[in-house]
Amino acid sequence: MALLTISLNLIFVTAALLFSLLILKERQVWKIFFPYLLVVLITESYGAYLRLSGIFNSYVYNIFMPIYLYTFSLILLYILKAEKLLRYKYLLLSSIVLFYVFIFYRFGISKLLSEILVTSNFIFSILCLIYLYRLMSDNLSINILKLPEFWIVVGILVYSFGSITVWLFMGLLNTIYQTMQLPLRQIIMLFLNGFLYGSWSYAFLCKYQQKIS
Repeated sequence: MALLTISLNLIFVTAALLFSLLILKERQVWKIFFPYLLVVLITESYGAYLRLSGIFNSYVYNIFMPIYLYTFSLILLYILKAEKLLRYKYLLLSSIVLFYVFIFYRFGISKLLSEILVTSNFIFSILCLIYLYRLMSDNLSINILKLPEFWIVVGILVYSFGSITVWLFMGLLNTIYQTMQLPLRQIIMLFLNGFLYGSWSYAFLCKYQQKIS
């Protein structure tokens, strides 16, 4: 089961990476998707290698986490058109890096910092809901299902909220695995990853169609 979930997850990331080639020449925040997804693929591949080799791999995702936080923050701030905050994007990056240097020094690099991840996902969920509320309130005569920003946000919202839910019910999910040998947590996370990268892939396609139309 582990090999199957790892393989499918890598397929999802690879597909999104390939779709991001459609918008490789776009400006502003769109240009960061390809390098970000490339880093994700490298991280997931190395993490999978360590896991299948029976080696502790939490430190890999801890190193990746600042990149994840900065990229998602930048994407959502751009989509929300928070220009004033975007002026301080390098300050945001520096703050995240310095914060993680302190955390790694204090707790070590091998401890999975799930509390920080949950807090960040909660903030991302709120930002996504703000965008959707604004979108619905504007009453625009457009097909939101063809709006690339909509699918980017929906993907992040489902992934972030789903990750929080998994963390909240981690004890129950572990019990289910121990008693029924059902890796429900891995299955849910596989679905969340698939939804995130599937939504992003469709968003890239919508963005490309806007460009050529």
